[in-house]
Amino acid sequence: MLLLRGEYTLTEPVVLDGQDGNMIWKSDEADSALIIGGQHIANLTADPAGIWHAQPGRRFEQLYVNSQRVTRARLPAKGFFKMEGVRQEELPDDKARITVKFSTADIVSLASNWSSNLAALRGLELLVFHKWDTSRYRVSSVDAAAGTLTVEGKLMQPWNPWNTESRFILDNCGLVQPLDPGTWFLDQQAGLNFCPRPGDQIGKADFIAPTM
Repeated sequence: MLLLRGEYTLTEPVVLDGQDGNMIWKSDEADSALIIGGQHIANLTADPAGIWHAQPGRRFEQLYVNSQRVTRARLPAKGFFKMEGVRQEELPDDKARITVKFSTADIVSLASNWSSNLAALRGLELLVFHKWDTSRYRVSSVDAAAGTLTVEGKLMQPWNPWNTESRFILDNCGLVQPLDPGTWFLDQQAGLNFCPRPGDQIGKADFIAPTM
């Protein structure tokens, strides 16, 4: 299959079967044809603090700026938090309320007003790494004094539960800390917030977010 110069945007998965086994996709010119599974984000504006904003109108977990993947705002910025304990309370419909205990040292990295500031928690996600698996939950509450955070969602799998060997990060946390250059987050209204890097120019930067 010969691809002509241009950009080919996927609106649904590409399905290949046996008859496609010997097919070669090529372009006569290097870098002239681009197949992407995302959509461009346009009409960015800058606020007085220099943060760029847009309204893509959808949620996503990855973002590419000028063909480079940029990091969603997270805590800690590097490494992981450590669990000191975890408790699961079963709820109806195979759901659960899960409370994670974290260390005193980790509390220093967390804003003490999260417990009462519900706006700061909007969009904040817990991403847990346990053995071969990862789990992502929306944070429902934080108790900085007790050193706990709570999420609600699926029951932990009995063959791979969270424990003190598990590590975690807090993802999409731009509402609770300043953005570093090259990081971003989505607010409750699915609004994009991006802190530009040196050399980034609004109106000239190409933003693409996955659609699938």
